[in-house]
Amino acid sequence: MRARRRSPSLSTQSVQPAGNALSRAGDWCRRHRILAWTVLFALAAVVISCMPMKPINIAYKATFATPVQQGTAVDFTFDRNAIYPEASPQRATVTDNQATINLDPLNRNSRTLSISVEADNVKMQSLIVEISVPKNNIEYIVTEIPGDNLAATTTPNAGNSAATNTPASTFTLSQHQLSAIRKATQQKSAIKAYSLLLLAVLYAFTLARLTILRNVAKRYFGLYILGAFLVVIFAVTLWVRSTATWQYRLLAGGLALALIVALIVNHWAGTKGNEKLRKALILIDYGGILAFVALQFRLFTRHLGNFPDEGTHLSYIAFMKMHGGWVPDFRAMRIYPNLQPGVLNLADDPHNTFNYLGHPPLYYKLMSLIGGMSVHGNTVAYSETRLWTTSFIIGVIGLLLVMYIGFTRIPHIPVLHLLFGLIVISPANMVYGMSGLSNDTLLLLTVTVFTLGVIRFMEGRYDWVTYLLIAVGFSATILTKLTGGMITATMAVLLVLYTLLVARKPRRIFRPAFYVTAPIYLIPVAYFATLFSRLHTIQPSFQQLAPKEFMTTGWYTPMGDRTPLTIAEYTPYFFRRLLDCWSSIISYTPAAQPSVTRPGTTPFTFDALAVTLIFLAPIAVFFFARSKTQRYLSMGAIAILVTVLYQFKSGFTGAFDRGNIDGGVQSRYYQCAMAFFALAIIWMIVQVFARTIRSSNRADSVPVSPYSADSSPTDPTLANSVDPDSALPGSTLSNSVLADSTPPAPRLSSAGTAFVAAISLLLLYDGFISTFLLSGR
Repeated sequence: MRARRRSPSLSTQSVQPAGNALSRAGDWCRRHRILAWTVLFALAAVVISCMPMKPINIAYKATFATPVQQGTAVDFTFDRNAIYPEASPQRATVTDNQATINLDPLNRNSRTLSISVEADNVKMQSLIVEISVPKNNIEYIVTEIPGDNLAATTTPNAGNSAATNTPASTFTLSQHQLSAIRKATQQKSAIKAYSLLLLAVLYAFTLARLTILRNVAKRYFGLYILGAFLVVIFAVTLWVRSTATWQYRLLAGGLALALIVALIVNHWAGTKGNEKLRKALILIDYGGILAFVALQFRLFTRHLGNFPDEGTHLSYIAFMKMHGGWVPDFRAMRIYPNLQPGVLNLADDPHNTFNYLGHPPLYYKLMSLIGGMSVHGNTVAYSETRLWTTSFIIGVIGLLLVMYIGFTRIPHIPVLHLLFGLIVISPANMVYGMSGLSNDTLLLLTVTVFTLGVIRFMEGRYDWVTYLLIAVGFSATILTKLTGGMITATMAVLLVLYTLLVARKPRRIFRPAFYVTAPIYLIPVAYFATLFSRLHTIQPSFQQLAPKEFMTTGWYTPMGDRTPLTIAEYTPYFFRRLLDCWSSIISYTPAAQPSVTRPGTTPFTFDALAVTLIFLAPIAVFFFARSKTQRYLSMGAIAILVTVLYQFKSGFTGAFDRGNIDGGVQSRYYQCAMAFFALAIIWMIVQVFARTIRSSNRADSVPVSPYSADSSPTDPTLANSVDPDSALPGSTLSNSVLADSTPPAPRLSSAGTAFVAAISLLLLYDGFISTFLLSGR
């Protein structure tokens, strides 16, 4: 017997169309994801906009139409609160013909309000209800009730004024008016504004995920979210919390926006552009960095000044201008006063203090020749602006050479070069120190010349150019400043020891190109031999040449005034001060206090961390796999560490022998080696984040210098001067000479691009915006 088919019930018939509708709706949403999410977020925005929310930071402001004496008491009296009766009356005083209270949340739902003014015949112009946070310059009106709509009475005494005979004018709000105020404050609650802002941010993230970031792996998408979050924090800091002038805040926002645009364009060119476009964009990046440096120079010279040891450097230059020669008489040198602006008086005066610099004379001799000074009897005329500009140009030449090294040695990934340029200029005292008179400007140039020679040596370019660069760079450095000389000398010793004892290639050093350039080293030898014969030291010091005067200055603290320190106390103090001087603008005095103070900032807070890591990060090269490049970078890191330890020894001696715990604790001495710091950081980023197109089994498949434009790699003269065993693996040099073709440039991974972008933005903020623009100077 055939079973009878059951006909669908009424409920089943009604469910099927509903299911089909949902299915079609789901299909439509999948096909139109952007529109669907837009509609969803729009509906959420409408719902939030209509919802009443808790009001916060509400203020009542009574403004008066008739003049009321400054300081007159005004009482805002609400319903009596049974739990805390003292909250019901809130008192204010008249300021600029108005009285304001911040509404106590206990009075938010009060059904009555009377406003009593201890004055006769007062007329109220209006009662303004606003959201107010004065310290953050937040103030916007929620609602306003005209004074004519308030019930006004005059009584002999009212409220808390009963103790006096002063009549009081009282204004009363009805329950309907108070109810309207509550509804308005709930509709315009600050919580609602932040909720809508959060919703807009979430919509922006969703839209980005559906469009420009749709191909980014989920694990990297979070990095972009973090970057966007940092941008929001920056905007809040800039326009809500900062007390800087609007011009500086506008400039800070413009700089941040320009960098974001530059990062986007550089990333696009690095992934989509050809080699010619990438090179052109890199050159534009470096041009932009130099323009940024010039902007800082203008702002520092016009609005900050107070450059480290300014008067002392100026006196040294003037002394060299008047007396000539190359070996100054340090015993006779003083800090000279101005007879008038632009004229120094170098006449003998026992009141002039001793010039404590004692640096080698190369920078000061050069500035005396090209700085525009003129001698008139016992006076020297000068232009401060011309001296600043001349010294700054010397520093810019050093920066150009650093950028040349970056352009020819770093893979042509544009965002890497943008980061490289920011690393070089971001230490707080880098451009600031270049803006005034300082031998650090010439030191940057000389150490960079030496660095370029060392790089060519490690690339196997054993021609006369390499040895000339090393000889000139080393000799000029040691004739400019001995701290820079210690860095280059340590590096040179390590380079020689490695070549002779590890590589066992003495012919790399002892070759005709070295012998031809060797006489250059005799120039500093002659200077220091002459100086030693006169003063029995190669580093003249204040304490040695003017001991009595030294004991009466801040450089020496009498024993009775000292606070004893243990070694365990001084050691962390020294290194903390060293990092403070790296991450904050410092005007050097015996106390070494910051020129621009930032309360709450330490080297490891958000507004200084990125700059601090520039100084600390190169230590990490010791933990990378051994390779030729890693060994050379390790030598550079050792040279920095040796100099830091020597400075610690000098500071330790000053603290325990002379009671001067701050003397000599400066990290700007190491800014001359910014080419090393920046190259080391970029090399580590490439090792971690670069995707190599064509790799080898050697550890340096992506080296620091995959491009070398110093000389044509196909030049037979150069080819004959190259040691095949020492050429950088993967470099253009080695590939051109030893291989058939040059491999394509590596690319950064998505995580690497996000990391570079985040660090670049942090460096801009930490190195200039927070340090100077938002500091209130």
